Amino acid sequence: MAKRRIFFWDTETTGLFSFAKPPSIIDIAVVDCDTDEERQWFVNPKESQMPKNATKVHGINLDDVENFPTLDMVCADLFVWMETLCDGSPQIPVLCGYNSRQFDNLIFLAECRRKRIPIPENLLFADFRVYLRHKCTRNNPTIVLEEQLALAQNRKLSTVYQALFGRELKDAHTAIADTRALKEIWREVKKHHPAFEIDNAVDARGVMGPRWKELDLPAATTSAAPACKPNDTIRAAPQPDVPPAPPAPEKGAKARSGAQRRANQPPPTPAAAAAAPASA
Repeated sequence: MAKRRIFFWDTETTGLFSFAKPPSIIDIAVVDCDTDEERQWFVNPKESQMPKNATKVHGINLDDVENFPTLDMVCADLFVWMETLCDGSPQIPVLCGYNSRQFDNLIFLAECRRKRIPIPENLLFADFRVYLRHKCTRNNPTIVLEEQLALAQNRKLSTVYQALFGRELKDAHTAIADTRALKEIWREVKKHHPAFEIDNAVDARGVMGPRWKELDLPAATTSAAPACKPNDTIRAAPQPDVPPAPPAPEKGAKARSGAQRRANQPPPTPAAAAAAPASA
């Protein structure tokens, strides 16, 4: 079986994930677990907007990233770099984040799907946070650093870092700082649990669920548009403001009385009413 090579990673985005309005990535940081080699890319999200709440978290606004490459160019560089490090041995690259099942994995794959960016077939995704929970679950039976984190108030990355190393996580909520912190936590885990291995990695299909088809771009229409000159404007034909014609009488039906016919006619327009002679 091929060995898995762990790449810790983190992203900063224009917001939280939702199918109705998926956010865009603006910052990616990746650290190779074997060599400590780092890469960071700022990303121009192009048409996306940056809510003020997002900027308050990571300190990045659209002006900061407008001159950086788009995600397709960043992914090409990222995948080549990972492939180069794995070259020469049968290794499977794993992007491992912190709480990435609820955030990074979803946002990254959703944006790649919307923008038609191909994902390497052997690339896997993992979440390190599930191993630091307060207790085991049926789906996540392995817990590490249980004693060291017994007094931690929660399992946020900054809280875990503070509990393990006795110092504040500097520059928290920046991609590169969070990725480096995750690498340090990994080393602490291996010190106390030498045999520990990440076993919850899945491929892109394992991350995606049945609703992911909602992220597909709408199919191009096959109907041809009417020919027009460059400066022409196609307008809909005006519709006359007249009442619809009454339905034809059924075959064999008796003629209705004048009163019945008048009762079923539509009311006259204001102009017609003004032109009609007053009744005696």
